[in-house]
Amino acid sequence: MTNYTKRAVKGTSIVFLMTIITSFLSYLWRVLLEGSLTKSDYGLVFAMVAFFQLILVFKDLGLNSALVKYIAEFRVKKQPDLIKGSILIAFIIQFLIGFLIGIAAIVFSDSIATVIFHDYADTARVSLLIKLYAIAMILVPGAVLMRSCFQGFQRIEYFSLTTFLRAFSLLFFTYIFLGKGLFVIAPILAYVMYYLLPPLIYLPLFIKKVFPDFFRVKTTIDRKLTKKLFRFGIPVILTGFGGIIFTTTDTAILTLFRPLKEVALYNLGMPTSRILWKLSAALTVVLLPLSSELWTSRSVDLIGRGMRILYKYTFMFILPLSILMFVFPEIILRIIFGSDSVAAANVIRILSIGAIARVLGSANNTVLSGIGKPKEVSRVTLIGAGVNLLLNLALIPLYGMEGAAAATTFTFILMFLMTARKLHRFIAMGFPWKDFLSIAGAGILVLAFIFIVTVLEIDLWTKLIISLVFGSVIYVLSLLALGTLSLAEAKGVLNRIF
Repeated sequence: MTNYTKRAVKGTSIVFLMTIITSFLSYLWRVLLEGSLTKSDYGLVFAMVAFFQLILVFKDLGLNSALVKYIAEFRVKKQPDLIKGSILIAFIIQFLIGFLIGIAAIVFSDSIATVIFHDYADTARVSLLIKLYAIAMILVPGAVLMRSCFQGFQRIEYFSLTTFLRAFSLLFFTYIFLGKGLFVIAPILAYVMYYLLPPLIYLPLFIKKVFPDFFRVKTTIDRKLTKKLFRFGIPVILTGFGGIIFTTTDTAILTLFRPLKEVALYNLGMPTSRILWKLSAALTVVLLPLSSELWTSRSVDLIGRGMRILYKYTFMFILPLSILMFVFPEIILRIIFGSDSVAAANVIRILSIGAIARVLGSANNTVLSGIGKPKEVSRVTLIGAGVNLLLNLALIPLYGMEGAAAATTFTFILMFLMTARKLHRFIAMGFPWKDFLSIAGAGILVLAFIFIVTVLEIDLWTKLIISLVFGSVIYVLSLLALGTLSLAEAKGVLNRIF
């Protein structure tokens, strides 16, 4: 019998570990940029990335998520011809759309530079950067499609490799191009190199290790299969659009209403808070194909039991990290970006609260999509996207980057509650209220202890060390005393894994 617990935990652990490594590389990339570019140039880079990431939602058409879902489903049904057909359909459509978007961006680069990036003085340079990123847009399908194939086949180690290569390529090529004196051009040109080179590694790996019968299996490409992919993919477009709103629209609106210096500060605080989101990225990668497989094989009860366990242990894991980030954001920013970045501390504080809802809500979204209900996810996302957009427009002109953080946090909480309710309609899974209340109680005890430590007349580093050591002890002992964490339960889980 398939050990789903072992597969889920092993896959999540691999992705989470690789995500931490790539996050470190991404931070090095940001530190490299922050130390090599002016504040305006730094803000321009991330404003441009946000602009093109918004366009990428429409280029994708939801086909990458559809691939993950249906590769897992067709494997259960032993239909390799449909797997091959799905991959080819997704590639052809995405390449054609990416090519058209890239050409349009090149042709209208001057107008885009004038209208969107009006706060930057050198319009000619902005236009050149747009042209370079447009080339990357054309190359995107080769890199992104392979990631979806690895995920769909549940070859998580190869999927994680693509994540690592992305971060490493950006850091390596940016360093090389900065050394050549290219400055603000360097990171954009590094994006082009990333989308150009790694697919040369992914394709042979996919053919040899993942789908060795790719060229021997007959090709099935027909209207029925294409319609099936789009029926799943179109709601995913709406979901992706909402996701981009949460991650890039705040930067875009800040660019319109606030100085680029504040955009730069926000893009120091936001990615720092995303350290807490890394668990959701790992869960999403594993849960989508796994839930699709379980739903197809009619093992619905396993999904329900798994979600209850996931809720409990995810909340137990992320709450103390959120508390530490809420209390000590200045230390984190000073270590990573230097003392000039401390002004973004309140951004981290606000987003550390929303991170808990972000992680749990992402798990809900993924399972809903995996069981074939992407429309439910898109409905919630549209509501959340509208709320987030309105709050950004209302709060950013008044409160700047703190307003953007507050809008995002409120939206995460709203969407978690909505998706949890929808998921309960399809899967019998009682919400672990008792465990949540016990974990929250333990977290409050830890928070009270840390606040007592912060008023002591000792240096900040000593406060952090005391909070980490004794706070962890208080947290674990509280969970054991409340019966939320038991050695017998932990041993049972470990036995199923190993």
